Amino acid sequence: MDMKLRICLLLLLSSCTLSCASAQMYSLTATVQQPAGSVVLPSSEPGSSHATHPDRDQPLYSSGDVLLYLPAPANLAVFTTAGKQIDAVILGPRLTKGLSYDLLPIGLMEFSSGNQIQKNILAIPTDPSLQTIKSPSLEQLQLNYPGVVDILSIWFENAYSDRRLDYIGTKNEREAIQFLKSME
Repeated sequence: MDMKLRICLLLLLSSCTLSCASAQMYSLTATVQQPAGSVVLPSSEPGSSHATHPDRDQPLYSSGDVLLYLPAPANLAVFTTAGKQIDAVILGPRLTKGLSYDLLPIGLMEFSSGNQIQKNILAIPTDPSLQTIKSPSLEQLQLNYPGVVDILSIWFENAYSDRRLDYIGTKNEREAIQFLKSME
């Protein structure tokens, strides 16, 4: 009986290790649309706006979103899978707008706006030199950097002047990967 219990525990631990390792292996590539620290200001053209860094006057990108204040606390990016665009929030240093980066998903932030659900992949760069936050899971992020998810959720809830987002919650990296795979 004792040997059977040991074998069951060994199998259970090895399957957990394999699933955790496979979660770490899943990566995606996203293009930065709004670098950390930038803010979207209304442009002179109707229906358009542009992002500017607080220290610069030049536009960073054009968008239909209207952000009148609150510089982005993280890099906002987008990637395409199966013809659908999915938003990503990249934790780390300010990245270059328009460049694509390989990312490790560590969570899935969900917001509601009316009857629509907005999902944002929470990610860190796979490049160790760009990892100022070294937490490959949501649990480690919340343990090592308490308040990050709260800061992001408050920012998203209040950042857009043309709509209100309500924070639903953040799912862990396994659920984020399941969501990504369901979109393929």
